[in-house]
Amino acid sequence: MSAKSERNMPPKPKKPSPPYTSAEVAQLLEISPVSVRRLANSLQVGMRKGHDWLFLDADVERMRSRPSRGGYRRRSNDDR
Repeated sequence: MSAKSERNMPPKPKKPSPPYTSAEVAQLLEISPVSVRRLANSLQVGMRKGHDWLFLDADVERMRSRPSRGGYRRRSNDDR
């Protein structure tokens, strides 16, 4: 790629910097913003700011390292 074509490309989206909103954390963790708020309540992380929540890096890491609930597992024919 030439230097000229690099100048014409749009800038790469930057990773958001802390404090993160619940929408940004949802994007980082690949879950919904509602799930982020539920997780924040259960883990007692983040801080409420008006109608939104704000999270620091430590909060995001705590949510990321939460134990997985496993979710729904469909039974196979072998399990019946």
